Amino acid sequence: MPRALPQAFCGLDGRTARIPVITFPKSLSEQRRLAAERSEGISSDAIYRVIRDAIRERGLRGTILDYGAGRGELTRSLLNLGAFDRICGVDLMAVPADLLDRVEWIEQDLNAQLPYSDEEFDVVVAGTAILSTPTTKAGGPCWRC
Repeated sequence: MPRALPQAFCGLDGRTARIPVITFPKSLSEQRRLAAERSEGISSDAIYRVIRDAIRERGLRGTILDYGAGRGELTRSLLNLGAFDRICGVDLMAVPADLLDRVEWIEQDLNAQLPYSDEEFDVVVAGTAILSTPTTKAGGPCWRC
């Protein structure tokens, strides 16, 4: 049996291959920021289409929160719908430059308490952000939405 080597993998053929050392950020906040950057802050067009269709079909209006807004792809679509008086995006990523003066934007970890009351929005959309926000605390932002 081959001897175990640090940072190495012994293949079935008995040869040893080096594998890269992967370093992970130490803090959860750093891990979340890295994950947001790697996803490039976008979901699929199919998900955005389903959300837009649901908004149209239900005649939703008023104020809307795009929870996990990422690069603002869905936020731009919401602006183009013309159905909302107020649009707010919240994400760990910074507000896209073209949305600076067009929407409210909160740059924060999605597990942090939102600076809004539950009643402040008529509609909340989450796209796929809800899948990568593992909060389970009672009253956590995912469950408030």
